[in-house]
Amino acid sequence: MNKKQLTEELISLANELDHMKLYAHANTMTKIAGIVVAEDDMKHDPMVFNPDESFESEQQENQG
Repeated sequence: MNKKQLTEELISLANELDHMKLYAHANTMTKIAGIVVAEDDMKHDPMVFNPDESFESEQQENQG
């Protein structure tokens, strides 16, 4: 199962949970789907700011 199919399935499950009035569970599924999408976007987008990389380069500059 690829990420697109996984995300679609998570959203579908979230909608079903929402119809059953299980709102907290539906919100959790939606958040997980968002994380899956965001993780994929960040991996391939070279313009995304990574604060860890910035912190590491600052430490290296201060040491040398």
